[in-house]
Amino acid sequence: MRRNLAINKTTYPAYTVITFMYYFCLGIFGSILTIYLQSIGKTSLEISFIISSNFIFSLLVTPFINIIYDRINKKKFIISLITISSSIFVVIFAFSEHVLVLFITSGLALSIVQSLGPIIDKLITSSSYTYGSIRVWGAVGFACSIQLSAFVVESFNSKFIFLNFIIALSLLFLSLRKILNTVPIDLDQTSHSQKHRKSILLDKNLILFFILAFLFNGITGVNSTYLPILYQDIGVPISKIGTILFLGTLMEIPLILFSKHFMDKFSSKFLLVSSFLLLIIQFSFYSFASNQLLIFMITILTKSLATMLFIMITLKVIINIVPDNLVVTILALTNTIKSLGSFVNQNISGLILENIEIRQFYLLLTIASCISLILAFNMRIGNKINSFS
Repeated sequence: MRRNLAINKTTYPAYTVITFMYYFCLGIFGSILTIYLQSIGKTSLEISFIISSNFIFSLLVTPFINIIYDRINKKKFIISLITISSSIFVVIFAFSEHVLVLFITSGLALSIVQSLGPIIDKLITSSSYTYGSIRVWGAVGFACSIQLSAFVVESFNSKFIFLNFIIALSLLFLSLRKILNTVPIDLDQTSHSQKHRKSILLDKNLILFFILAFLFNGITGVNSTYLPILYQDIGVPISKIGTILFLGTLMEIPLILFSKHFMDKFSSKFLLVSSFLLLIIQFSFYSFASNQLLIFMITILTKSLATMLFIMITLKVIINIVPDNLVVTILALTNTIKSLGSFVNQNISGLILENIEIRQFYLLLTIASCISLILAFNMRIGNKINSFS
């Protein structure tokens, strides 16, 4: 049965705006950021170092903000601080070329915004709407962000992409305030039992999922970072890279819309195995395929599909393992573990790519995905709660 939390009906447009704008902001700090950093003269090692900042800052910033949000009633005040502080750091990032400044400001800006993720996911799953009908706008937002950012970088001053970030974050803030105004009780206010929390963290399935999340996010994070470089290596212009990633992101839409038909039906193990199989297929083609069109099609059909599937799996696994009053906290902890995986892999990858070709690098990602697939076969979680239908 779907969790039925006490929440007033909120206008559907407000939910669509928060999901669209949240993922729009994340898209700006996604694949196109690599190209932006290259355009201002940063090396592969410097790019890996700068991008990894998000992952290390997220280890502290994201869980800290979610714990504060969890425990005090001034939700709208916290949302205001998130908006203002992230915007300030983005402005500093846009007007600096010093590696250390870029590292600190990009890490703080994105990790602060990412702290909204667990809050938004909980609001969506607690609303009167199906998950897919709201979350689909996140896929559209991310796709539009990539396409618009690629166009801006190629046609105008690339720093304009950060103006887009601030505008999107402001709209997200206004819509989130509107939703919070309609919540009659604090969904996330908890009186956590330390003993209960510790027992949950010792659950074998949750520990295994943390390991899989660490591996999955590490692998897909470096793929997002270096896929544009693979495309440039085979002679693809920036505008076409943006279009391919845009089309790939649109593939999330049918997956999200039909999530109510399969996410609650199949086991977590089956879904996890499917997501890692998609990675293996994708990276195998990047390693060995020589036909540009074939590589384009594989990116469109598998890249965003695998990532979106894992995002939904994360919600499914946590909701089926964790008591309701700990869902936001454990989601934040999972995001922290994902960030750690990305941080470790980004820095290792930067060192590896100094010594091998990009195609050989993708062969290593294929092997890592195979190892993760084997671990996924050990997952054992039932379907106690339906959250997608």
